[in-house]
Amino acid sequence: MFEVLIVDDEPYLRDALRCLVDWEQAGFRIAGEAINGREALEILRGHPADVVFTDIRMPVMNGLELIEAARRERIRSLFVILSAYDEFHLVKDAFKLGAIDY
Repeated sequence: MFEVLIVDDEPYLRDALRCLVDWEQAGFRIAGEAINGREALEILRGHPADVVFTDIRMPVMNGLELIEAARRERIRSLFVILSAYDEFHLVKDAFKLGAIDY
């Protein structure tokens, strides 16, 4: 079973993502949640998740900075960007950093 980390500063969005998907049926287990990229990076250092679903815009450390820091530290998690923003430059930057979906 693959482990998932959910990263978003909005509690209702974390709740929605957790509840809207039948994670176990899809072969995943939610391993944790974080409210910003810095918190997520600390979690990933101790226990790398297979897949990280992250918002782009968050305080402290945003999703793009999280991906960049994780790659520098050779954390091999796959990253999927979640965002309500439709800004092409952010999408392009996310893919350049190694995000697998947006």
